[in-house]
Amino acid sequence: MFGNQFRNNRCKNGLLSVTGMEKSIEISGNLIEKNAGDFIIQFAADSQSDILGDILANFTYNRITYNQHSSNIMRTAGYHQIFSYVLALKGVQKVNITDNIFDHNELDYELLAGLHTARIDNTINAQRNWWGSNDIKAIEDRIFDFDDWNVYALARYQPFLLEPDVAGPQSSTRPPRQMVDLNNLGGRINGFLTLPYRRTPYIVQRDITVMPGSTLVILPGVELEFYPSVGILVLGNLIAEGHWSAPIKMRPAAVKTPRFRMIRAVDTPSVRLCRDGSCSNREGYLEVFNKTLTQWVPVCDTRFTEVDAQVVCRELGYEVINVHQKRGRRYEYLWDSLLRIHTWAEPYQCTGKEPRLIDCPIRLDGEDRDYLQRECHWEDDFVFISCGERNLEEELGYWGGLRISVPNFEHEHIPPHLAKLANESIVQFVQISGAGYLHGEKSPALQSILRAPIIRNINVTACASDGVLLVSPHTAVPMLDNWISGNLGHGLNMLILNGESRDNDVSSFQPLKQSHLPVEAFGLLDACDPAKRIFIEERVMLYFRYKNTPSDCVKIFETKTGYRSIGFRLLQFSFVNDTDHENMTELDNIGLYNGDIYNLTSTVITRLMAKNLTKENIFWKSDLSSLSVRVHTTGGSNLHGFIAEILALPVASFDMDRDMRHNISYSYFHDNQLGAIRLSSAGEVSPAITMEWNRFESNGRHIWGNFSTTNAALHLDVSNMDELIFKHNLVQGNQGGLHIQADSSGAPMSLRARLYNNAFEKNEKFEALLLKGRQQSPSQQATFWHNVITRNQVPYCNVVEFDQIVVNATSNHFAQNTGYHIVHLHGFQGFRVPTYQAFIHNSFHYNNATDIINKGTLVVGNSGHLFRDNIFVDPMNDFEMIASNYTGAEVLRSPIDAVYNWWGYNTTVAVEGRIRDYKDREGLLEVKSQPYYENNMTVLSGLCDPGYTQVGDLCLIYIGVPVNFSQAKEFCKEERGSLPYLMAKHHQVSAFIRSRQEFYDEFRTKVWAQHLDLIGKCSTFVHNKVVTSSCNLLLPFICEADPKIYVDPLSWTEDFITIFSLATAGGGLLLVILCLAFWASKSRHRAAERLERRNSIRASRRSLAMSTASLSELGHARRNGMQQKLVSSAHRYSMSDNSSDSMEKSQAATSVIDDTQSYEIYETNNTFRDFDQTFENNQKTGELESYRYPQTPFDNISRTTSEYWDSTDQSRNISMNADTVRYKQVHSVGLPDPKSVEYGRAHLTTPSEPHYSTLRTIGPSDYSRIQGRPVPPLPSVYSSASSFGRGLDRSLDDTNVANSVRANSSDFLDQKEPLYSEERSVMTSFKAGSRVRSPLPLTLPPPPVVPQRVSAFPPLEPERPPTVASFISEPTRAKSPALSLRTRSQILLETDFEDQKVTHRGSTRSQVLETDIDALALNRVHAQTTPHLPDIGRMSVRSKSQPIETAM
Repeated sequence: MFGNQFRNNRCKNGLLSVTGMEKSIEISGNLIEKNAGDFIIQFAADSQSDILGDILANFTYNRITYNQHSSNIMRTAGYHQIFSYVLALKGVQKVNITDNIFDHNELDYELLAGLHTARIDNTINAQRNWWGSNDIKAIEDRIFDFDDWNVYALARYQPFLLEPDVAGPQSSTRPPRQMVDLNNLGGRINGFLTLPYRRTPYIVQRDITVMPGSTLVILPGVELEFYPSVGILVLGNLIAEGHWSAPIKMRPAAVKTPRFRMIRAVDTPSVRLCRDGSCSNREGYLEVFNKTLTQWVPVCDTRFTEVDAQVVCRELGYEVINVHQKRGRRYEYLWDSLLRIHTWAEPYQCTGKEPRLIDCPIRLDGEDRDYLQRECHWEDDFVFISCGERNLEEELGYWGGLRISVPNFEHEHIPPHLAKLANESIVQFVQISGAGYLHGEKSPALQSILRAPIIRNINVTACASDGVLLVSPHTAVPMLDNWISGNLGHGLNMLILNGESRDNDVSSFQPLKQSHLPVEAFGLLDACDPAKRIFIEERVMLYFRYKNTPSDCVKIFETKTGYRSIGFRLLQFSFVNDTDHENMTELDNIGLYNGDIYNLTSTVITRLMAKNLTKENIFWKSDLSSLSVRVHTTGGSNLHGFIAEILALPVASFDMDRDMRHNISYSYFHDNQLGAIRLSSAGEVSPAITMEWNRFESNGRHIWGNFSTTNAALHLDVSNMDELIFKHNLVQGNQGGLHIQADSSGAPMSLRARLYNNAFEKNEKFEALLLKGRQQSPSQQATFWHNVITRNQVPYCNVVEFDQIVVNATSNHFAQNTGYHIVHLHGFQGFRVPTYQAFIHNSFHYNNATDIINKGTLVVGNSGHLFRDNIFVDPMNDFEMIASNYTGAEVLRSPIDAVYNWWGYNTTVAVEGRIRDYKDREGLLEVKSQPYYENNMTVLSGLCDPGYTQVGDLCLIYIGVPVNFSQAKEFCKEERGSLPYLMAKHHQVSAFIRSRQEFYDEFRTKVWAQHLDLIGKCSTFVHNKVVTSSCNLLLPFICEADPKIYVDPLSWTEDFITIFSLATAGGGLLLVILCLAFWASKSRHRAAERLERRNSIRASRRSLAMSTASLSELGHARRNGMQQKLVSSAHRYSMSDNSSDSMEKSQAATSVIDDTQSYEIYETNNTFRDFDQTFENNQKTGELESYRYPQTPFDNISRTTSEYWDSTDQSRNISMNADTVRYKQVHSVGLPDPKSVEYGRAHLTTPSEPHYSTLRTIGPSDYSRIQGRPVPPLPSVYSSASSFGRGLDRSLDDTNVANSVRANSSDFLDQKEPLYSEERSVMTSFKAGSRVRSPLPLTLPPPPVVPQRVSAFPPLEPERPPTVASFISEPTRAKSPALSLRTRSQILLETDFEDQKVTHRGSTRSQVLETDIDALALNRVHAQTTPHLPDIGRMSVRSKSQPIETAM
């Protein structure tokens, strides 16, 4: 490109960009001025040619002036961000930049030396240019290179032009290095530099690079604040040793920056995230809008990556720092759900900077296929995206972190005896927060590659990536007393890549599947490093991470001596599997070539692809002195890639430290989204790992459904690791617990794992414990002793799973877990192991399996298992043990040994019902369960629950995990126990703890406990006593449960004294009961006799007083003659029924002698009789009015003057209203119509004509006219029975006139409404004679005829007088005309006297109900002026057949 002019162009991104494969470029003599954009010229080749070797590219003799950035670019001063630049070199190709004029450009930088590399000698030629100034400081500020971001190349800009003329003078040499500016830290540090303590923090605006051989010392109390995306790279030594009272603090600086994001939603987004029927969420299945068809189309692209997901979240207006991308089925889809979709989303290939998904380019993967072939099936896995929130304040930006690495690619071997003496960096009492984003990519907060720093007492929080990354430390790394929490990556990511010191054709290990290396791993050789030709001495580690764009990279390895061959061995391999796309021109692969690839005579050794898994553990060798490696990928997630070791052959003999042990103890890992610890190893020897007294809590985040950020809090994938110690650790509340996958080349290097005194509690979604071996190494072993597995909720996975691991599980406690199964043992199908898998003295207590078909506690998948002295009490499960199908050779088939266990039952049928084996289904293994324990006393400790041990009179369980005092109390409470109060037996408690905890020192080791003298304080048990301690200490504890005492209900039958005592007590109790019964019966009889005598005397007095005033002489004489006979009869009646009320006595004393005599009505102070006499007198004077109404529905009740009553000891009822007076005449008296009853009014009918009845209505004004003063209301009188009485008789003194009423009660039985009103009513019953006398002539004047009207007086305000309601049974109907009465079978008499309520029940036989109305209440009622009735006294109820005593 020569002699062109580019002027006045407004560009969206940039003016000129060169991308793709590296090219031969010559750009010279061009004028580029007055243009605007993010950049003006950019070289960004991302692939290397496999045809041409060194490809020249030149940018010379160009004039670039008066250009500016676009208006939409935010211009910010400082070195923390790159916003705009004139010329940039990115990617893999170097370009010579010489003899150019850069002048008056308003972009942030003139030159960006952005070639990614991991070497300090990577430079670009930028000499003889005019940079707009001849001041060196100004020129350095206009060039962005290694001194700003140490991942970039170093720009060699001297000599430079001293004036804007290519033919002008040039500078001679670079001036001497200036002193470090402590107020503006950044750049390279050579020599020794100390940062002393000061009150204000140090501000770091550029990357700090500690060069090889140099040392940076940071004193206690120093605070450093970093601009976003910059950090510290230590190629020498770092001594950052703080103090517990003055820690070193490294945190982000509070600067205004866009933080590499665009948090501004597009006006009309073309994407959405859908789940649960809603499409406005932070997470959900991705759908893309098709504007042409106006359809939302789901995405099932198998190569959709996290970079694409970041663009989706940016388009929706969410943060892009915490994005997770998953794949899964959409269970709401059916077979016909996607039939209407005809055009599917195109495969996008974003760079991560686009504002919208549709702005991303289409993926060019070299596959020749139509877009219609990319359709999704309804059962496919669809793209699921989670746009999580950031874990840092909005005003802060993430900084790069701290990196410690080697200065070059060569893996320097240090002998073990010298490695311990080597000077290493120290990071102690350092607080790191807000790190994890380096140079635009995620990076660990603390990273060490091929180094072994001392890391203790560090605090890493709120970081965007992993907390700590350790790659192949050459000696042991002590990770002690650390606090790592709240990070978006792993808490600790350790990658051990020791490789192999032999040149065997097959490696002694399997390559790892995942490595989780960052994109920038300084110290490892990137396969796409700009340098193609690499010279090695012994060993170099080569790595490659997938990008979202296609890549082709080439490396040519040669030895420095020039005659040694080269070997290639994979340590980790995970390529995208393209087996479903066979029509692609070339699948992703690693090509190995014998010799120089650019030499036509070179030959292909092999091609390693994802589908050729048999080649991944082969050690490949070249026949020549050089080996070429070509990597071809079409783009994918950065989790894919490979790590390999390149060795000069023959392999130099170097001694690996087989006694190396990494110690990760006394640390706290909390809320790390990708898990607490991920440890991976690949090599013939792996160092031992010890993890003790750690706390792993709430690691991993549940996203939605079955999607989580991780499946295990601790993930260990190790090979040839001979020992793993995992003791006294708390694994609580995580997404999955401890997952270990082990591999070994033989028995000497097989894993021996010891898991002691751990607690796995409240873990979710995935296995709480998973131990898994690989098929080629069946001899991995684990000892599982005194662990507590409780309250884990994993409904779709097994709580504990042992897969091809020989395990010895002893004295473990499985309680209150929910899982698909509780324990699953499998992995040895087809062969027999020499060592049995043993489960001894474990307790399974109240666990719940979710497998609907085989709901069992244990699933045993093969023979060779031993179960002894175990306790199975899981009533929610159908089976305690389930045997699987046997698939091995028949000769190796043997039963599962499960004798001498307690299955919760003591009968053979019940025990067999708790086991599912070949007896239930053919083909299953046999479980030998007999003999079994018939009770649990043999397997339990004393009287304690399963899992507890009896210590004296206490039931204790030791929980050997570090918790504070309040957490210990809560744990015991959830275990249905308590933190014990240790008042005595301290030596026994010490012995118990010593039996559970290794290296227990009773004089120093503290255990949480309580004491009654220290209530309300935090106390510990130490030195055989309980003392107060700090509540924040992390200590083990013991829990106490109440002893479960078993009492045999029939044990008393064996004791003669007990039997005699019980018999004596029973006889005495029976005697007392009999005496009490006799006494109660006698007392009741005596009370009845007293009541009878009292009522008889009272009735006699009333009858004598009334007789003298109302009886005729004949009646009086007859009564006197028969008095003695009647009394005798009444006495015999009362003696037979044992009870009698007052009215019975009155009736017996005053009744007539026989049926031939006339009837009498006996009343004591009968107010109604007196009032009737007054009423008759007033009626004769004409003061009362009569009204004539039409005949009522009760016309079937006829009244005639020629009829008398025939009442033989029958009951009569009259219902009266409170302010109504009965009209007493010789002619018949009618009964009230219940439908016409009004307040204060009752209607009495007189059938003087065939179709009319006369109603006599008496109101209060009538009383006033009669007596001249107001009259109080009287109780209304209505019948409360379902039928009327058989007769009603009122005796008028010394007259032969009687009122007879005959009622046909059969008509009244059909009435649906009650015949009485509950409003202010009282029932009064009168006793009539026993025989009807001969009819007498009756002469009565006809009633006056007046016009009909409804009422003469307005109704009164309703009051609440006393009420009595009675149901009267039907007697035998008399032959003479009478008013019949029918009642129901049950009689209820309810009396309400001024809020006092008495309820009486009588028999179904004929009864007599009498009301004894006190004279003080109703005598002379017309003279009373008060509107309410006083207490109307007592009511007595008597039945001839069953007398009933009524208590008032």
